[in-house]
Amino acid sequence: MLDGLGRRILFVNLNEGRKESACVASGWSGVLSLPVVISLPPDGSAVRFEPVPELQALRRDHQEHTDIAVAADTDVPLPVRGDCLELEVELEAGSAAEFGLKVRCAPDGSEETLVSFSSEPPTVRIDYREASLRDDLDYHHKGGVQVAPFPWQQGEPVGEPVTLRVFLDRSVLEVFVGDRRYLAQRIYPTHPEALDVKLFSRGGPTLVRRVQAWQMMPLNAQ
Repeated sequence: MLDGLGRRILFVNLNEGRKESACVASGWSGVLSLPVVISLPPDGSAVRFEPVPELQALRRDHQEHTDIAVAADTDVPLPVRGDCLELEVELEAGSAAEFGLKVRCAPDGSEETLVSFSSEPPTVRIDYREASLRDDLDYHHKGGVQVAPFPWQQGEPVGEPVTLRVFLDRSVLEVFVGDRRYLAQRIYPTHPEALDVKLFSRGGPTLVRRVQAWQMMPLNAQ
């Protein structure tokens, strides 16, 4: 749609992810994405994707953490928990082969969803293979990993950081990588305490320059 400010706004009808029988049993089906502004830079080189700034009105309880060193092959828990969150994370690639965030993590490790950068090939991805223990989901046969190409430089000296903006709203996960990539995925954790957030790095260290986090007022009932 074209709004009154001249912005082109995208709403996505998100893939449900549940089997039809599960939707019928629950009595509901279907959810839309956040409103996303689509634009072109002056040189017309690539489509930009940005969440509408009006979403900031939903923010509550701001936290900020800076200069977090994540050693190779480790996880670093953040003092942030919830299923309705906005996270903004600036990361330096370093020599890591894969690095990023884990969200909706259960304390016993049974469920988690990864939002990460991988070096071979350079991509950004949502890994939801362990997002849920439910047996009524129909997306597991697709491999459980959503991947988009994204160029970033590995190794020293480190260049500009890459920025992730992650929105969690119950079963909806939406990811903006700078203004160049937009990914969305339905996830259905079963553990009542699958609320933890972690940083992780594999194959080398990662420096997280800054994490900003907000609790968000929910838009999605489930």
